[in-house]
Amino acid sequence: MLLLIPVVCFSQLKITGRVIDKRYKNPVVNARVFLTKDTTKYKTDNYGVFTIPNVKPGEYTLVVTSTDYETYANTWLVYDNSITIPDISLLRLDELDLVNDKYNTNRERDINIFKAFFIGESTNAKKCKILNPDAIFVKYNSILKALIAFSDEYINVENRALGYLIKYKLGTFHYLSNGLVYFEGTPQFEELTGSESEKKRWKKQRLITYQGSSMHFLRSAITNQLEEEGFKVSRLIRKPDTDYYKLTNQQSIKSIYKGESLPVDSFINHTNKKGVFAMKFNDCLYIIYTKKVQSPNINKIGFTAKLPNYATTIITFNEPYALFGIEGIITNPQSISFEGDWGESGIANLLPPDYQP
Repeated sequence: MLLLIPVVCFSQLKITGRVIDKRYKNPVVNARVFLTKDTTKYKTDNYGVFTIPNVKPGEYTLVVTSTDYETYANTWLVYDNSITIPDISLLRLDELDLVNDKYNTNRERDINIFKAFFIGESTNAKKCKILNPDAIFVKYNSILKALIAFSDEYINVENRALGYLIKYKLGTFHYLSNGLVYFEGTPQFEELTGSESEKKRWKKQRLITYQGSSMHFLRSAITNQLEEEGFKVSRLIRKPDTDYYKLTNQQSIKSIYKGESLPVDSFINHTNKKGVFAMKFNDCLYIIYTKKVQSPNINKIGFTAKLPNYATTIITFNEPYALFGIEGIITNPQSISFEGDWGESGIANLLPPDYQP
């Protein structure tokens, strides 16, 4: 193994390229660029140029996404040399025929899939409504084997459970064939007009939604009050299950739960920027909120059956660390994945950054 280390180190290559507007030939700035085998996201600069460093030899699907342009996906082979990809020309969404509903015969099915994951499966989701569904374009990408959704305007969500109108600027939405969902964007909140009884009910439901949420967890971690607030954090180790492979010749992952509570400083760190914190851990974090029962809608694959049926979330790190501020909101959401309680919440459980219980 030691002899192999120099080979691995010297085999780190890079992929470079440029993204331009197909019609006007000007650079597409701040487009997201990534490889499907690597969750790290890169962006094009002011000249539309991108560089993906530290690429190992192999076959990759390169993906380029942008709020205003079509999504690009193509497969490239990297051997023993870095490669420069020919200019990637993207057509603006408002010029794409494929975003017109008549070209998507499966729109009703696709938009329902989008709504289910975007709004979520919580109790609050039943009282949420997208007011402008025609602003959402959905399509299936056969290369990525993913349902992709985008919008060139704000998606307006009326949340009658919490009393908010959410104007959501969608950046990226991918629903992959393996069941994984990823989306990110920028929300704006407006208070809905309601009667005094409605406002009282909204206030109560906001508190219920906040309790046990990722916002509640991160704020409690900063003040070192996780246990007092009802959270227990343990280690979850995931590794290939060699015994299962020997029996079936199929890949499988074995999860090993370590029940000991982790101290906060083992996964939460200060950064050199005031008010910004980093969450980092070598394995997965297994988070239990002991003041709420797990929803029956939650997919429990990967969760230990030996524990009480508390609301549980598994955090997997896709990047070295996740950054968040004192308001308790992750600023680089692509850095982690949620399974369980937080993973099923969606827009319906979203609270504004300035919310205080």
